[in-house]
Amino acid sequence: MAAVDSLGLCMMAGMPLLAPVPQSALLSCLSAFTGEALDENYLVHLGTSVLKAERRFNDAAGFTEKDDRLPRFFLEEKLPPSGNVFDVPETEIDSVNRF
Repeated sequence: MAAVDSLGLCMMAGMPLLAPVPQSALLSCLSAFTGEALDENYLVHLGTSVLKAERRFNDAAGFTEKDDRLPRFFLEEKLPPSGNVFDVPETEIDSVNRF
């Protein structure tokens, strides 16, 4: 989604483009627009570079792991009708945000 967002595409329109067949069509459109041959991993590399740039910015701005936490009510208030709560361990959240 970081790649789709950085290309200026609508998130709702961009989600279907992340499936393999539409993704190749998107790559063809991007190649035609830029005049460059883009490999099949272009969107993954683009998205990863965007997330790394965002993380560098946040680190430089003084953000910490504490700022990656959701408010407590996500962990405590049960979502009806399932009764689910957000239960992803903080260690997992921290590992995802570090490349």
